[in-house]
Amino acid sequence: MVLMVAVLAFLLMRINRTINDPIQALVENTRRLAEGDFDALMEDAGENEVTILNKSFNRMAAKLQRLMEKVEEDTRTQEQLELRLLQEQINPHFLYNTLEIIVWLAESGDKEQVIQVVQSLSRFFRVVLSKGRAVVSLQEELSCIQSYLYIQKVRYADILNYEIQAEPEALDCRIQKLSLQPLVENALYHGIEKKRGGGTIRVCADVKDGCLVVQVADDGCGMTPEKLEEVQREVAGDLGQISEGGFGLPNIQKRIQLAYGADYGIHVSSRLGCGTRVTLQIPAKS
Repeated sequence: MVLMVAVLAFLLMRINRTINDPIQALVENTRRLAEGDFDALMEDAGENEVTILNKSFNRMAAKLQRLMEKVEEDTRTQEQLELRLLQEQINPHFLYNTLEIIVWLAESGDKEQVIQVVQSLSRFFRVVLSKGRAVVSLQEELSCIQSYLYIQKVRYADILNYEIQAEPEALDCRIQKLSLQPLVENALYHGIEKKRGGGTIRVCADVKDGCLVVQVADDGCGMTPEKLEEVQREVAGDLGQISEGGFGLPNIQKRIQLAYGADYGIHVSSRLGCGTRVTLQIPAKS
């Protein structure tokens, strides 16, 4: 009997050391991991099922740490892009030009158009600031475009025309703020302004196969095949790098893919002398 009790006590101690203690340590390290301590790793305790569990825990902790680091890096990149976009939109040149237009209209006695330009400028900055929101409805973004193009139409009356069309089901879709307005600005300065005789900027939005699809097209000067290839290569560049070109196409692509994934973004097509089309595609979420 004494021998049996001694053997049983020995077995209980061994079970406690090989199973219970490692499980208690695993519970404690799981608690630490849940609190954000990614240094909570398990030591091997022999070759058994608990050891396999410990190794799985260590792999999970390492993977979570890598994911957290990537999320932090992507968040910093997204914030930098949004800040740069905001800085570019609160552009002193655009504001100065608009104020000069208002002064010119006031001096010419066109009171009604002065009111329209001031209201357009107010609506433009209301969407740009939008109480710090990063995401707005497509209707708000189109309102920003409408205001911007109205002001530019007053300035470039002889060369600029524009059309904005959106299907009703697209208007309530959510879109990252300032995703479309830079595309319109590029169409004006790189397409219409460089073409003799001017042209038209067309913005069309629709929902297709669960995606919000927005096209910004111009019939301006267009691009050579070599230039188009260069632009497409820049758009498809490294997500980890932010270009110095302000709110150029690569930065817009980065913002979209950081928010929605690599399956979404913008596509550029162009023909020399015929114009350029930029197609933006994101999930259609209302």
